[in-house]
Amino acid sequence: MATAIDPICQMDVDTDNPPGGQREYEGTIYYFCAPGCKVAFDKEPERYVSEARDHEEHDEHEGHEHDGRESHDEPAADEGHGHDHGPGGHSHGHHMPEAPAETAPMASRPGFFARLFGKK
Repeated sequence: MATAIDPICQMDVDTDNPPGGQREYEGTIYYFCAPGCKVAFDKEPERYVSEARDHEEHDEHEGHEHDGRESHDEPAADEGHGHDHGPGGHSHGHHMPEAPAETAPMASRPGFFARLFGKK
């Protein structure tokens, strides 16, 4: 199975069946772990492409220490890996763009079941 790195959240993504789809940008195909990551990329592709380039260039000088770590790939003891996997696996809820909270309008009369069972 071939994998690629999601440019938004840095997760490994199966290139044969990317859960969030894929997008070609400036001759490169990017793969996404969730639809929310693709939406974020589609809004600002240059932001994520330039961040990925900056990180790749920065990794070329491996071997020096960062907070006592030998490489960028080794997390610090007090540092998580950026997101919670949730109970029983990986949660992709954090990848979805936030939608404004909308409240439902108040019902002008009792609902179907209330009328059916005689509640007023």
